[in-house]
Amino acid sequence: MTKSDGKPSFACYHTHMEEAVGSWQQEGRISLWRYRKAPKMYHGWHFTADQEGCASLIELFGILSSATSPTHRTISLTGPQEVEADRIFGNHDFRLDVPAKLRLANDLDESGSIGLAADAFVMPLRSEDITNFSDAVRDISVDHADFGVSFGSNDTIIKFWWWPKKR
Repeated sequence: MTKSDGKPSFACYHTHMEEAVGSWQQEGRISLWRYRKAPKMYHGWHFTADQEGCASLIELFGILSSATSPTHRTISLTGPQEVEADRIFGNHDFRLDVPAKLRLANDLDESGSIGLAADAFVMPLRSEDITNFSDAVRDISVDHADFGVSFGSNDTIIKFWWWPKKR
């Protein structure tokens, strides 16, 4: 559908965005975890993804950032123990909190709260959060890691790590 000026109508754009979100397919492996009762340097949430996971997420962030209505996707997470991502600092005996899924959403009204809900880590992302998360994932994809980024109105810090070698 187009308007008389030749530009797509909002309804057409909205439908296109819904189709883009609906047709996006996760690829690769993505891990998110936190250490329980760990020393301060281990505090907070930790994130990594392999090359395919990074490319897939960057594509999803592009879709989320251009959507004009609330939208989300829930993605499956790979347990960090399976690929030894939780061993970035070396061997340890810490217990982990590992959500099964990550729910990424565009938080258009900036009222969402980031955190663990049932088996999913829920991340309603403001516009600048989507950009920052996308930039962080781009950094991981070229092996620039070991940094933290603050997200959301509650300043949730996520630490970004390179994907474990040979995994």
